[in-house]
Parts: sequence; structure tokens; C-alpha cells
Amino acid sequence: MMRPYAVHVYPDRCTDGTECWVAEHPALPGCTAWDDTAELAKLRLDQARAAYLRHLTDHGQPVPPVDTVGLEWTSYGPTW
Repeated sequence: MMRPYAVHVYPDRCTDGTECWVAEHPALPGCTAWDDTAELAKLRLDQARAAYLRHLTDHGQPVPPVDTVGLEWTSYGPTW
């Protein structure tokens, strides 16, 4: 699925210490998802983005402009 916003994906740790992957849209504050694999995190981010944008439009809020289409795998994130 094509994502209209840049996606950052990086490894992290859950509160119980297990490893996970985080996916986020920097242009959509708070639009973040996580799961056991990077692919599942991206899938959950697709779902979160749809709900995020639907919420904005349902409440008459402006939708942020599209930034950079693409996927960026990063190694930043919390240090563990």
C-alpha cells in the first residue's frame, strides 16, 4: 500500500523488555504503531493513519499536507 506520508521505522523495546518495531508518520503527531516485526508495525500504522485522518475530517480539522512519500528505516529511537 502506498503511504502518502513519510514513514520512519525503528527498533525499540516494550515496557516488559521485549524487542519490538515502531512505525510512525512524523508529519502526523502521535500517529505511531508498533508490533513484533517491522512489516506488522507498518500495517498497524496504515490502520492508525486511516483512523487519524478520519478523526480529523470528522471533526472539521485540517489534514496535514503530504510531506515525503517513502519509507525510511532508521536506527534512532530510545537507546537500550
